[in-house]
Amino acid sequence: MNTAKYYYLNEENKPQGPFTLEQLAALKISGAINEKTKVATAGDMSWKPLEEQGWMKEGTIPVNQDSSRVPITAGVGVEPGHCPRCRTEIKGWSVPVHCAGCGYQLRPSRDTFWSSMLYAGKRLFSLRGRATRMQYWAFCVGMIPVMFLWFILMIGGISFIAYNADKENMADFITNIGVYCSIIYLIMLLPFMCLYGRRCHDLGLSSVWSILYTLCCLVSVVSYFPMLGQATDFTVKQTLKEQTAFEEKMAVIEEKAEAAANEARDRGDEEKVEEIIEEISAYRDEQEKLIDQKISLMLNEELQRQMMSFSPNVVIFIVTSLIATLGSIFVFVIGFIDSSRGPNKYGPSIKYPRG
Repeated sequence: MNTAKYYYLNEENKPQGPFTLEQLAALKISGAINEKTKVATAGDMSWKPLEEQGWMKEGTIPVNQDSSRVPITAGVGVEPGHCPRCRTEIKGWSVPVHCAGCGYQLRPSRDTFWSSMLYAGKRLFSLRGRATRMQYWAFCVGMIPVMFLWFILMIGGISFIAYNADKENMADFITNIGVYCSIIYLIMLLPFMCLYGRRCHDLGLSSVWSILYTLCCLVSVVSYFPMLGQATDFTVKQTLKEQTAFEEKMAVIEEKAEAAANEARDRGDEEKVEEIIEEISAYRDEQEKLIDQKISLMLNEELQRQMMSFSPNVVIFIVTSLIATLGSIFVFVIGFIDSSRGPNKYGPSIKYPRG
């Protein structure tokens, strides 16, 4: 019995194997290889077309027998599936770069991190097909600088607008800002939702999980801004009262200090005048710092009070935030799970085309 192992070169001239003669027979019968396919014995690697192999000429390989009687291993003879766009059947051992039926790109042109990043980037808003682990992490790494820049611009823009905004009704202002930010947040979330969906497809799961996670993230953000707006509105009004009372108090103190400074100036005691001015300035700075601390504490306490009110908005925020937290764990874990073998209803497996 021939126990030697053999390899063959696929369409991209990459060695596939090892296989026994019986497995080569199964591949020949299934159409995965033909007489022109280059084959070599393990350890020799002298690539010759199948029809020129000595054991082929001698009829050692049972190429004409019924394929159902050939002892083959899992995956051998299984087609790699169908194009996720036009459903054209994919022939051969490996998945081609483009579909022969519609030209849809089925996989990266090269098996590199950069090619995977570009391939995933072309599918920013597509849930079609599958995404391998390399595509998943390549896209995440590529989006880090984009997300960072967006975050800086958003925070800077909101801070500038808030600084120059009318302080009379901050609740409506914060809520409106929340709407705009939520729209931008949704636009940024969509590519990740599609990526998570394709990664789910690669594991044989439905992309519904990705959509649910994205919606929960969005609702959580949208429901947070009204609470922040109410807390900020309350804090701004209290701040105006604090500042008014402080200015009135400082006006009395500065008036007395001015009178004391005039008396010292009349006596020619310039040193005393400077001392009074420095004391008043230091006192004002100290009181303004205390007010700032009080405002910050006031905002946190009011926001906590809003969170503890258990209004419908708060309940929605808590529930969606919990689901989004669990979803974040899920989308992190699926980044480490290997691709499911063989094709499924979402398309061919780039890593394990035949299982």
